[in-house]
Amino acid sequence: SENNIPNSFNVLDIGCAEGILGFLLEKDGITTYGIDPSESMIRFAIDELSLPKERYKHGEYCYESYEDNSFDVITSYHVIEHTIDPMKFLINAKMHLKKHGLLFISTPSCKLSFEQFNLTGESPNYTPLHLFLLSEDWFKEVIEKNGFHLVWKESFAGKGISKAGEKNGGMNYVLSKK
Repeated sequence: SENNIPNSFNVLDIGCAEGILGFLLEKDGITTYGIDPSESMIRFAIDELSLPKERYKHGEYCYESYEDNSFDVITSYHVIEHTIDPMKFLINAKMHLKKHGLLFISTPSCKLSFEQFNLTGESPNYTPLHLFLLSEDWFKEVIEKNGFHLVWKESFAGKGISKAGEKNGGMNYVLSKK
């Protein structure tokens, strides 16, 4: 094809919301899959953006089954912190990625290792919907242990500020399956 992407290139967007990423990639001939816990978002992706209903699911990623080694890329933008088991999330992603496949993760971060959210609201990334705030140290430890290689990471600053005056923010990671 004109864009130099192989015909069998598959992308899974975890937490796809209304399917905008999938819609844009499909226009370039890339086969996309999406999953989101919001039924109305998936309905929008299928009904309004005409994304294929057999590839766009309502559900939780950790409890859905996909074929092993079936995706070249998995994206997860601000999802892992909402999962009950972030480690299972990464193990599943590794299982579903093809060899040398890429996992893109963007998540709020914290300074403490595997800190559960701070009920007092003192954490700048606090929200009751964040089950975990994952530190750079946590990612560093589990990346290698789970058969990933760190390709790239970057911190980002958010716009919010905690009661303690600490600015929120997070990390973007690109991991490669070994």
